[in-house]
Amino acid sequence: MYKVTVLLSGGIDSSVLLALLNNYGLECTPIFINYGQVTAEKEYMSALEISKRLELDLEIISAPDISKMSVNQLTNPEISQNPFYPNRNLLLLTLGSIYAYENKHQGIAIGAIKALGTIPFPDISHEFFEKFSDMVSYSLNYELSILTPFIDMSKKEVVEIGKKLGVPLESTYSCLVNNKPCEKCESCMSRKEALGVF
Repeated sequence: MYKVTVLLSGGIDSSVLLALLNNYGLECTPIFINYGQVTAEKEYMSALEISKRLELDLEIISAPDISKMSVNQLTNPEISQNPFYPNRNLLLLTLGSIYAYENKHQGIAIGAIKALGTIPFPDISHEFFEKFSDMVSYSLNYELSILTPFIDMSKKEVVEIGKKLGVPLESTYSCLVNNKPCEKCESCMSRKEALGVF
């Protein structure tokens, strides 16, 4: 059976991704990574709830001190309003690749969606994921695919898939800056646009 490490943040995109791959019959292992984001506790609780609903065991990787290396909205919202966390997806995929390699998984799945807004995020492009797949496969001497089925979809489209799969979207969490929705950050606004609620 095809085995895949699924990066699960507890947000809409990664939660629907996990449900979709699980529905396809893949052997999924959800992984939550605490990289020092201020919403780690709330994200973890959401990721745990989604995993339990799908009867999957959630793996946890905790490396919060990494956040000391960068000042951004995800780690220091009282100082910075910049939502760009340098190399975040590179970090998450690298940590995920270690788990995938050690557990003989063939793929890593990440809930990247179509880029929107005015701030460029170079680490959610087709090119980035293709290059990372080549690099990590070379680094490990082990073929590892990066699965990004939502990369050309909007959040609204992902929500529709989630509804069809019966994903408890109300159990997901999206705010970047607080353990209670701030109703102002980019993630809160995109969630409201897609779901109609924060």
